Amino acid sequence: MTQPSITRLLNVNVILFGSLLGLSINVRFTEDVSLSDCTPASWLKFQGTMHNYTGLSDSGMLMPLSEVRAQLHAAVTYNTDRCRTPELQLLKRVEGSSAPSTLDINQVSDLELGKSHLEKCECKRVSYCSREHLKEDWGKHRDRDCFPAVILSKRSGGFAVTATRQLLEGQKIIREKPLVLVPFLKFNSGVRSPTPVLCLGCCRILPPTSDYHCSVCKWDLCGVDCEQKKFHNSYECQIFREKKVCPETCSNTEAKQLYWNIAILRCLLSMQREPHHWENMFTLPESLEGLRDRIGSKSNRKIVINAHAFIERTCGFTQFTPDNCEKIFQILWVNSFEQSEVLFKEKISHVRMVYKFAWGFLPSSCCISNARWAVTDPNDPDEEEAYFVARCTMHINKDENIFLDLYGLEPLFNNPVGTLVRRAVLENKYLRPCSCSRCLDPTEWETFLMAVRCKREGCEGYLLITQPLQEEKLLKWECLECNTSLKHETVLHTIQLVTEKLNQARSLGMKQNPVQQIRTILEVIYFSERNYLHQNHFLLLSAIIYVSQLFLTMFMTSFKPGTSLNKEQLGISQDLIPLVKRLYKIIQVLNPGKSQLRGKIMLHLYALSYSSTMINVTSGVSGKATKRTKFGLKMKEKLETILQCHDEVELLLNLEPIEYEAIDFITTMKQQILEDVFGCMEEALRLT
Repeated sequence: MTQPSITRLLNVNVILFGSLLGLSINVRFTEDVSLSDCTPASWLKFQGTMHNYTGLSDSGMLMPLSEVRAQLHAAVTYNTDRCRTPELQLLKRVEGSSAPSTLDINQVSDLELGKSHLEKCECKRVSYCSREHLKEDWGKHRDRDCFPAVILSKRSGGFAVTATRQLLEGQKIIREKPLVLVPFLKFNSGVRSPTPVLCLGCCRILPPTSDYHCSVCKWDLCGVDCEQKKFHNSYECQIFREKKVCPETCSNTEAKQLYWNIAILRCLLSMQREPHHWENMFTLPESLEGLRDRIGSKSNRKIVINAHAFIERTCGFTQFTPDNCEKIFQILWVNSFEQSEVLFKEKISHVRMVYKFAWGFLPSSCCISNARWAVTDPNDPDEEEAYFVARCTMHINKDENIFLDLYGLEPLFNNPVGTLVRRAVLENKYLRPCSCSRCLDPTEWETFLMAVRCKREGCEGYLLITQPLQEEKLLKWECLECNTSLKHETVLHTIQLVTEKLNQARSLGMKQNPVQQIRTILEVIYFSERNYLHQNHFLLLSAIIYVSQLFLTMFMTSFKPGTSLNKEQLGISQDLIPLVKRLYKIIQVLNPGKSQLRGKIMLHLYALSYSSTMINVTSGVSGKATKRTKFGLKMKEKLETILQCHDEVELLLNLEPIEYEAIDFITTMKQQILEDVFGCMEEALRLT
């Protein structure tokens, strides 16, 4: 007799959720299956309880498949006049941890339960006996467990997440709590600085003067509060005390390796205590099957080997194998997020957060993102944990895919970049090379982020990669005007030349005051535009963001008591405004909607526009009364426009959970504009 298709459900937990008397039915089909040719029905080992539904309370009995159908059908349809109808779901999480999603019983054809009488919410999680009851419960269900997206299919770069209902700009999609926070040490620049010490509680960089040590394990901490942080206190702290593992005994271990040891140990302990939270992450999506080979460099293999030796020999955990350590290393590589701090002008990643995305790994990445993902500050007093938060940056229709830009999650990579750089980061860090329409288009939606000037005499055209998704050794560049072709190595030489010039300008600028530094870098930008690159090339855009940030820092400092911008500082704003406006137009194309990058560039433009207006205010108050009146009205209109810009900047930055000092600043700035500038306008009008 052929084994029935119901056995596809073997080893899968099945739960009937219901509100009836607050009880539930727990069922498990095991591999103890008895098939017989002499009976038409298959027999299953039925484990579970069905008390108060069918009167059965035994938890281990053989039942024919037809009887299982009947029992489950009775449970689902029993007492349908109640508000919520019990629903059979497979316990296979495919959505957010706060509201686990499961395969609906109506999708399991083998059980053939009744369908037509159930009203389903769009999230596919709960059913009701009527439309009226669905509406009645909607307010509670929406706030509690109605996740607005489902996983419908796999894509080459991960999972496709599809909206189950219409989503608005700025609407929150998910707020995910971290499984574990681990210390992580990575230098992100070429600057050499003393090796920092990290607090094992909050994972922040400790100042050189810090001398507080955990009273239990003697490891470096910020203070008493960090001693009680759960990711230290509940994991390695007691182990280090029992095994006498302290900084002195690990003094011969390189700092980077030491924090890798602690990170992998902390994750293994979390996995040991809550294995159900980690199981999905240990099943790699098809697109990540080559993960072991891709990140298995000698240095990475050495990290894993040394971490296993530390965990086994130093900490005494013999149950964890090298394969366990390697798997955790892989998860930390592709499924965690970094936060950075600045130490001696150097950005250093100091903490990684691992999240239990119900599908195991991050969903698909796409450079045409319509959602923004960010991490809250784990040390923010208003936040309990470092939550992973996703919001819509654009309006998303029902059944439309939700895409995030993984590139934007990197601490140092939140600027617009060309396809080659962006895809390299996605492939090396997340193993998800993108092939969206932007990556396929050599012009990147007419932004020309990778365009290089053609060197042919008399040609004013630009060179672009003909097929951006080819292997690097096969890439060719071709002029849009004269069809001149160049090898990839030749164009790379030009790009490297401009990179060196910009780096030299930055290094030289560090010895100058901010205004001189801005002017030095602007000279390189203008020179590169004339001789090497398209004005929208991502290297020049990054340089514009850099000098604009320098000005913003000066501007923010000027709002402190007893300080103000001098004439030279105000004057540089007029040079920067056209560059930042050009940058903003590109951001609107590449990062439309309520995106963080758009908010930051708007803030820069906001500060520059205000400074430029202040120059006009200062120089325009004198003169004839009629001119003063017209000038005052004109300046008032400009300032009202700036205030409108202020409101949008404030909205965009407040949507971001990441700590950003400009949020407090723009509130102060608005008050300053209202008090001082409008006061100046009133004075100009009063003199008429």
